[in-house]
Amino acid sequence: TDPINEFGDSSENVLSKVAAEWSFVVAVTLGLVLGFNAMFHYWAFKQDESDHVKPVELQKLGDGVKAPRSQADPMYYGQYKQYDAVRVLYTLWNIMRRDHLLLSILYRCPRMKVSRLQKVSILLAATLGSCAICSILIGTKAVKANHYVEIGMITALAIFPMIRGIREL
Repeated sequence: TDPINEFGDSSENVLSKVAAEWSFVVAVTLGLVLGFNAMFHYWAFKQDESDHVKPVELQKLGDGVKAPRSQADPMYYGQYKQYDAVRVLYTLWNIMRRDHLLLSILYRCPRMKVSRLQKVSILLAATLGSCAICSILIGTKAVKANHYVEIGMITALAIFPMIRGIREL
């Protein structure tokens, strides 16, 4: 009687060698991301510790036209407010300091609503969530791996609501 099926050794398979090589690259990259994030968490903890010692600089409140209506108002009310371009640029800068995923970590929250340590944790969640969605898209062959722009756009659309939801808690 003849054997039903005989399969060759898997070490001869070219794809298994490529998968093993890429698995190592992915593991090293993930380790570097986690190591960098651990150092970033320590830095954020130390910055929060020093922020609690410093007094919060409060703005003089006003009517919302000549002075801010609340402490969280991102509008620019400085000495160059008569120039529209300067006012728009400074207002955008204030919004980015408050809401941007990376920039907001470097600046203290004016309302002290979110600590830097929490912001770094949100950055870690966004990074790992992006990695997970990209691996799902590539692993299920929903998108070809060389279409990295499409993968990035789909990932950004999926991750953005999660980041905003976490930030608003």
